[in-house]
Amino acid sequence: MLAPTLGSCAILVLVLLVISPAIAYPAWSAHGQTGLIAASLAGLVCLLAGIAALAVTGLTQNTPNALNGLLASILFRTMIPLGAVFALSKSNRSLAEAGIFSLFVCFYLLTLVVETLLSVRLVNSPSDAA
Repeated sequence: MLAPTLGSCAILVLVLLVISPAIAYPAWSAHGQTGLIAASLAGLVCLLAGIAALAVTGLTQNTPNALNGLLASILFRTMIPLGAVFALSKSNRSLAEAGIFSLFVCFYLLTLVVETLLSVRLVNSPSDAA
């Protein structure tokens, strides 16, 4: 049960590492170091939220609480980035001017697609007891 979850987390990390430069480059070219920091923060927060969602899904798969685990993963996947972008936008004006909200949207949508596909794969994987 732990190996598929760790594998899914590794796939999520690899996808973000490959695609992150394409998302971060426009922010860096427009806002310099502040844009790169904003992109890094957005990517890291969305990655951690995706890993938390995959962990909850993996820990509750093949249990009576599997549906609750999926709902909790939606909560983690959504609320962690939402809270972070709100806090960072309000506390640091330079990050807000560098477009941290749009960077969060880009990274959120990327991690949403990848994490959803990986969650479906986790949920559909055969149980260890079978």
